[in-house]
Formats: sequence, C-alpha cells, structure tokens
Amino acid sequence: MLCALVVLLYLAISPVRSLVADFHLSAQRHAQLGGLRQQAAALAGEQRLLEDPGTPQIEARSLGLVRPGEHEYVVNGLPNN
Repeated sequence: MLCALVVLLYLAISPVRSLVADFHLSAQRHAQLGGLRQQAAALAGEQRLLEDPGTPQIEARSLGLVRPGEHEYVVNGLPNN
C-alpha cells in the first residue's frame, strides 16, 4: 500500500514540476518578447529616418564629403563664442 502511495505521489509531482518549469519559461519568453518589441520599434524609427531623401546628404556632409565640382574650405582661427 505504501509503495502504491509513493508511486502515485511521484506521478503527481512530476507534472507539477513540469508545469512550474513551463511557467518560468513562459515568463522568460514574455520578457524576451518585450525586449524584441522595443528593438523593433527602434529599428522602425531608424528605417523611417534612413528613408528620408535628405538623410544621405546630411550624413555625407557630416563626414566631410563634398559633391563633384564643389570645393571644400577649412576655416581656422575663429573665436570661441
């Protein structure tokens, strides 16, 4: 009788343990999903910025690039305001 009770107890504990593990895994996946949604929103904002027609020219100018036929001028010795 005691052996049957031990076997039944073991059979009852195993699914409960699996249920707790699944609950923790679900919580981890939910947190990961929140992080991925934030990353997707940030990437969508960056994509909108990059799709703007003026962005490549602004980025090129900030890197010091000039168009063919233009002359680059460097002004030194300006006062600090």
